[in-house]
Amino acid sequence: MFKTPYFWKKLHEPVYFQGGRRRKRYFEGWYYKVVFETCSYAFIPGVSYAENDAHAFVQVLDGSRGTSQYHRFEIEEFSSTRDEFGVTIGRNVFALDRFSIDLPSLSADFSVTEPILWKSRSFFSPGTMGWYSFVPFMQCKHGIIVLDAGVDGTINGEPMSGGRFYLEKDYGVSFPRAWVWIQSNNFDRPACSFSCSIATIPFAGGGFTGFLCGVLIDGELYRFTTYTGAHVRAITISSRELDVLIKSGDLALHVRVERRDGADLASPDVGAMKGRVNETLESRVHVTVTQKGRAIFEGVGENAGLEVVHPELLRIK
Repeated sequence: MFKTPYFWKKLHEPVYFQGGRRRKRYFEGWYYKVVFETCSYAFIPGVSYAENDAHAFVQVLDGSRGTSQYHRFEIEEFSSTRDEFGVTIGRNVFALDRFSIDLPSLSADFSVTEPILWKSRSFFSPGTMGWYSFVPFMQCKHGIIVLDAGVDGTINGEPMSGGRFYLEKDYGVSFPRAWVWIQSNNFDRPACSFSCSIATIPFAGGGFTGFLCGVLIDGELYRFTTYTGAHVRAITISSRELDVLIKSGDLALHVRVERRDGADLASPDVGAMKGRVNETLESRVHVTVTQKGRAIFEGVGENAGLEVVHPELLRIK
């Protein structure tokens, strides 16, 4: 029986560990977000191959309390699987259909149901990055894995049910110099989700502002990305709000975010987790998609994740 080579499998399914034999100036992290009626969390397992400081980690962002924790592990405590996706760090286990947390201050088990995935468009447009997936030496690559899913489980022994789950990841050398990231899949109707990353991209001795945005409407994904020919027409940012307008053919995406305070997370810089980025899980995002001027979706996403880092460096044409 023919077995898909792992290098091709992980290209089209970026949830798999991408690091291979890289052991210098490299990071990789997965972002597991859960939202229940009474709480919200982001769990971020990953590896940092910084010079003289290689280690694994699990970060925890408690959105309701606005606090974060960084739990460090020996690099030998990290392992990944190739047949079915799986990552283990210490006694913390992460897969697509379930994951468990075993940390000094937090113990949790979750089961994921009915996931809606961001699938490759074609053989030559894999994953979220599209044809940019084939470009070597990019500073950072991004993958949206699960746009929306149900989640149930326990947190410190307390049963949790009826939650929403989202999964993405990043891997490479460093985060960009500047970016805006917005995400919510807590709308008042099922099978709806929104995720958007706008960032500076170093490229060929220069750079450009690239973006990857997806709107899931009743189970159908609308892509607004650099590689599909969409354009960011405007970004307006104040201390209280953020507005973004993106156009793609006869489609227009308008986003307004109500900003909230968050907590600092460690972020990668040349593989080392020495940067800091403030993230909240308590923002609210208003999303409108129009086609030929007619609204085909209007929704408000609660418990929105938001990061805004040096937005003045983003170049909008």
